[in-house]
Amino acid sequence: MCQLHDYFRQIAAIHSDVLNTLAQHWSSQEALYTAILQQRDDAIAQTTHIQRPIPEPKTPTRGVGLNTIGLLSDRLTILVIKEWFLRHHHHDNDRATVLYETSTLDIIDTLTVAFPAKGALNVKLTLHQPTIHVTRWEEAFYDLFATNVLIWHGQEICYVNTGDASIEQLQNYMRWVPKLNIQRDELIQRCEQLYWQASRERVEYLI
Repeated sequence: MCQLHDYFRQIAAIHSDVLNTLAQHWSSQEALYTAILQQRDDAIAQTTHIQRPIPEPKTPTRGVGLNTIGLLSDRLTILVIKEWFLRHHHHDNDRATVLYETSTLDIIDTLTVAFPAKGALNVKLTLHQPTIHVTRWEEAFYDLFATNVLIWHGQEICYVNTGDASIEQLQNYMRWVPKLNIQRDELIQRCEQLYWQASRERVEYLI
């Protein structure tokens, strides 16, 4: 198993543990958001503590397409959430294990051989500009994970549990989720940029 593979597996495990802490706040949008903020510094510290191997310099011999660090990070966070949800909300450990051993590990394998993106593949044309304060890849990854948690939670209310929600709740989610999607796109870009920026800086430091 390569070092980068082990690195991303640890990242996934850290954020799965965050979801265990968030579980008690799942029923309330406001409480969930507050808990996500409270967990941020600790999760980022744990992630930063893991020594990330420097990717070997290589020139792509094929198109990069959607297999970029940013887009794959987004997919990894969603799979971590889905696996956790299967285990803790649906109590379906078998499906969760299959998901991890197939889809999650496949994404992790692809992350280990990703090349830098050739351009911004997912930027939307919009007047709304999200306010994002991240300077490191670990911060961008956590905020992307947190954003996807909130989107997942909002979609549950809007599309799954509509009958249990008030009109006010539905209106709040319908206003909030589009902004979260724009924030998600920006964080995907930040994940991409900051990952390779940190890699270049480490290579230059070692030379």
